[in-house]
Amino acid sequence: MSRLYPVLKYGAILGWSAFVVAPFLWALTTSFKTINGVTSGPRYLPWLQYEPSLQGWTSLSILWSHTRAHTRIGIALYQDSFLG
Repeated sequence: MSRLYPVLKYGAILGWSAFVVAPFLWALTTSFKTINGVTSGPRYLPWLQYEPSLQGWTSLSILWSHTRAHTRIGIALYQDSFLG
C-alpha cells in the first residue's frame, strides 16, 4: 500500500495537469491556423497535419492598431469637449 500511494498521487497530478494545460495548447495551435484550417476539421500537429500561418496574429495586430487609434481620437474629442 505504501508504494501504491505515491504512484496514484503523482498519476492524479499528471492527469490533472494534462487536463488543465491541454486547452491552452489547443488554443495556441489554433491561433496559427488559417480560417479554413480551423473549420476544416481536427488537425493538431503543426507541420505534420497543417502548415502554420501568422494570418490570425497579423489581423489581430491590425485590429489592435486601429483600436488604439480610435481610442486616441476618442480621448482627444472627449478632452476637447471639456476644455473648450
